[in-house]
Amino acid sequence: MFIIHGLRDLSLDQQNQVCGQCHARLGGKALPILAFPDVLDHKHFLPGDSTLTERARIWSYIVPPTTTPGTPPSTTIGQGFDNFWPDGRGKKSRTQWQDHVGGPHAWKAGASCMTCHAFHGDAVSKDPQQQSKLRQPPKELCESCHSQSGSTKQPNREMYAGGPGLASSQHADQGVECVDCHMGAVGQRMTATTAGKAAFDVSFHGMWIAYSDNPPATLADARGNCEVCHTDQRIMTNGTKPPPKTAVELLDYVRKIQESTKAAIAKIQNRALTNKSKDSKTVLQLNTAQANLNTILMDGSMGVHNSRVTPNGIVSPQGGIADCLRLANIWVELACRQPGANCTGAIFNPISEQVAEPNPPACLTPTN
Repeated sequence: MFIIHGLRDLSLDQQNQVCGQCHARLGGKALPILAFPDVLDHKHFLPGDSTLTERARIWSYIVPPTTTPGTPPSTTIGQGFDNFWPDGRGKKSRTQWQDHVGGPHAWKAGASCMTCHAFHGDAVSKDPQQQSKLRQPPKELCESCHSQSGSTKQPNREMYAGGPGLASSQHADQGVECVDCHMGAVGQRMTATTAGKAAFDVSFHGMWIAYSDNPPATLADARGNCEVCHTDQRIMTNGTKPPPKTAVELLDYVRKIQESTKAAIAKIQNRALTNKSKDSKTVLQLNTAQANLNTILMDGSMGVHNSRVTPNGIVSPQGGIADCLRLANIWVELACRQPGANCTGAIFNPISEQVAEPNPPACLTPTN
């Protein structure tokens, strides 16, 4: 007997399809009913098979036309619309396969269901991880890749946590973890669970964030990840209750931060581009300035991971975001003080006094 080890012996697609035969919404190619592949053709779908899409009709927001012998093609209305949001995310339970294979963890990072979930036994001993068979608690699992030392080489953990002497994010202070925003409960159970209706308690497995008016208003039947806490008033792990926000207010919050961060980066870069000095010291200083801005760009949130918006609508960069902008500005202004620099353009943050070259030169520099 040959024992198959999921991670070692199966390809990424095979791993996902083993899980997808149950954790997906699909039906028979000839019958518009929900059924698993082994029920449809009486041949079990075995580990190592990669014919799930050939053996079943995969549901999506717009379900492809079905053809029954002797009848004209028809589109099954309701299955896709009722079970998926217009942007493709699962609207009901058991859409994990569709969510995952359409997300960046599958098509960009090469991660499978088994990357995060154990396929035999209990991976960790404490709830709620044990129920999901996660290999590590959620926070540890995300940070094992999404950090400067992880496989992504992105400073997501460092930017969100703040770092030595730097403030952590507002959300981190309230006990919000990566999965709360990136895997928001946007799906409902099929049957009533609370207050006579199905609760939104099914996590999205595509790991990207959506906002309820994005896609456009014509497809506004969508649930934003931020609404899971701010509209549903979900209590955080530390006992705090998020302030109530409408979908419009939540999107405005995010856009304010991102536009402010983009403007700050552009201002520093535009100032640097006016520097006319070509000596090696100037070039090194300008490159170091850009390295600090690159840390913000590598994070990918464009400031959302660690910025705040004041009651009067002013964006206040915090933690790593603030430090990266501070250091980039210092390096550009040091370069502009070099002979022959003749810098022009607006200064992000004027520096009137003498200032030494920062040490360490880059923000969020690892301490080990």
